[in-house]
Order: sequence, then structure tokens, then C-alpha cells
Amino acid sequence: MKQRSEVAARRDELRAAIVAAAEARVTASGLADLGVREIAQEAGCSSGMVYKLFASHDELVLAVNANTLRALSDAVAERLRGVSDPADALCTMADAYLDYAAANTPRWDTLFAHRQSGGGMLPPWYAEVRDRLFESIGSTIGVAPPNARTLFSAVHGVVALGLAQKVGSVSLDALRAELRSLVTAIAQGMAHRQALAAPSS
Repeated sequence: MKQRSEVAARRDELRAAIVAAAEARVTASGLADLGVREIAQEAGCSSGMVYKLFASHDELVLAVNANTLRALSDAVAERLRGVSDPADALCTMADAYLDYAAANTPRWDTLFAHRQSGGGMLPPWYAEVRDRLFESIGSTIGVAPPNARTLFSAVHGVVALGLAQKVGSVSLDALRAELRSLVTAIAQGMAHRQALAAPSS
């Protein structure tokens, strides 16, 4: 029993080392530099061992992306600490998302650049990690997760286009101002809908 536990612990340690090596490569260069042979060398194992611990290259990328999602969620949560007004919370979340994306662009970009081989569905464990971000956003501003997903998509679209300079050269400060205008308009719309839905006295 003790021997099995030791074997399991070594496998867990090696798996963590492989993910750490993959994260380092993604942090430096994004998805394009995620070769299994190089990752195995840096983790101190063979390429075959990587595929023993990860069913596919997709699974390894998802393990890295899951850690990125957790880091992003933590960054947003940290900035939201002490913020109670929904409109302020929206602006704070947008700022946190922009700052994380700008400071960690290769890792952030890999979240959206990766496509499952053969168009397969994301595994449930990964979808759960991703959905926690939407649930956190929804609970903070008092909207259902589907609406939080829509809000996230709107913010992400502005950030992605801005950082990629797809709509002209935009400074980080200008991009932040655009985001704040967007989320302020959304907050005003939400407040208006809530006022209309409230029972008249």
C-alpha cells in the first residue's frame, strides 16, 4: 500500500513538473512553442511518459489553460475585494481582465487560440473551471451565468481587438477608457431593466 502511494506521489510530482514546463513555454511564446519533446526534456522525462500522464496534447494544453483561468479568476477576485456597487464592480472586473491580458498576453491568448483536435467537446472538468469564472462574475453583479457569459464576451471582444491592434493603434489607457464606457452603459441598462421590473408602490 505504501509503495502504491509512493508511486502515485511520484506520478503527481512528474505531472506537475510537466504542466510547469508547459506553462513556462506558453508564458514565453504561447501555443506555438508547446512541443511535447521539449517539454519532456525540461520536465526530466521521456515523451512517452508525457503521453502516459496526459491522454493527448489537447489534455496537456487544457491543464495549462485551466491554471490560467484560475489565475485570472484570482486576479479578478482580488481586485473586487471590498467593491460592493454593481457598476463599480463591472468597471473593476473589466480593468482586472484588461490588466491580466496585457501582462500575460501569451498565456491569455492560448485560452482562445487552442482548438480541440477533431472539434471534440471540452471535458467536463475543464468546463467546470471555465464556468466558475462566469459564476463569479454573475454573483458579483447579480446576473445569471448566461448573462455573465454575454458580458464577458463583450469585454473580451474589446480587449482582444485592442491588444491585437486590429482596429488601429490603441494605447492601454485608451483601451481602458473604451472598456469603462462599455461596461458603464451595460450597468445603466441593467439598472434600467431592474427599475422597470420592480413592482410599483
